[in-house]
Amino acid sequence: MKHNDQFHNQLNKVSPAVKMEMDLSRSIIDRIDYILKRDGISRKELAERIGCNESQITRWTRGFPNYTISALAKLSVALGEPLIDISAQEALAQAQELSAKEQHEWTNEEIDQLIADYRHKKKKQ
Repeated sequence: MKHNDQFHNQLNKVSPAVKMEMDLSRSIIDRIDYILKRDGISRKELAERIGCNESQITRWTRGFPNYTISALAKLSVALGEPLIDISAQEALAQAQELSAKEQHEWTNEEIDQLIADYRHKKKKQ
């Protein structure tokens, strides 16, 4: 059995969340490598831009690192472009859409019950 086949057999045994994490890590590593090659930036130069050791850059660009938001921000600034592009306006629009869908339509009975509960609670105080 080839090494690659063994890897895929093991990969099939992990949860969908772990597979997603691995895919995201691989995508970020590929993006970093692409930008470094495209712009002719060495790992040493990237480390200097960030203010860390070259070994940290190696950890971020090999295997399956667990990036923090801080690390992604530092890398993005040092590389001059975002590694992950999530539009703030798009995220806000999605949150507003979700919020609108989740709004509860209060019935008169529910409102009356809330008022009664509130008054009862006030009397106890």
